[in-house]
Amino acid sequence: MKIEIRGLSKSFKAFKVLDNIRLTIGKGEIFGILGPNGAGKSTLIKITLGIYEAPRGCVFVNDIDVCSSNYIRVKKQTGFLLDNISLIKSFSAWDNVEFFDRIYFKDDTNENRKKRIHRVLQLFGLDTCSQKQVIYLSRGMKQRVALARALINNPQLLILDEPNRGMDREGKVILKKLLIKLAEKGTTIVITSHELEDLSLLVQKAVYMDKGKILGETWIKNKNRMDLLEFYDSHVGLKDVEDIMI
Repeated sequence: MKIEIRGLSKSFKAFKVLDNIRLTIGKGEIFGILGPNGAGKSTLIKITLGIYEAPRGCVFVNDIDVCSSNYIRVKKQTGFLLDNISLIKSFSAWDNVEFFDRIYFKDDTNENRKKRIHRVLQLFGLDTCSQKQVIYLSRGMKQRVALARALINNPQLLILDEPNRGMDREGKVILKKLLIKLAEKGTTIVITSHELEDLSLLVQKAVYMDKGKILGETWIKNKNRMDLLEFYDSHVGLKDVEDIMI
């Protein structure tokens, strides 16, 4: 799926969160949105998902406006992980994934449903704890459950806000391999992250955001770690050291 963001602006009361964002993300790209806390990354994602409305500008996914009634067709092909993973604590890992499966495939057979849920839980190494309530899982295992839930509908668009948060090395490697395979099959993947070293092995293109604006955009050549780190560092500024030294 292709994403086009045209002149997007958003404020919360007097605070401008997004300021005239313009962006194009191609089908099958793994695209990184970088920037410090409060840059506007999560708000941009939530508008793209149709969770927030924007008073100025528009977002199109496969030429469909996210504010239109036709966007429901796109949502059915979209998987997402937000900054607050919002698992149902009293549910098991299996039940949390099944809850989303029933939204996407409400009229499907129980046999097909079980196959899908088992497959995504197994992908993330969750088959041995699938019946455990998520409240008793570690932070990293909860993250795996949320990621499994995001993949239950075999999405053509996958939007992930800080997907590596809390995960151990094994979980990060599993996720990296899955995302690369999905992109090869044509899935468009948008990732926000502060963990540049992990992101540098994935993304093909990235933008840097701060204070609601896109300050830079770059291609990552051959997934070169140094390309991304240098790009990020070039947009992080400090006042004159002499001005801030005590």
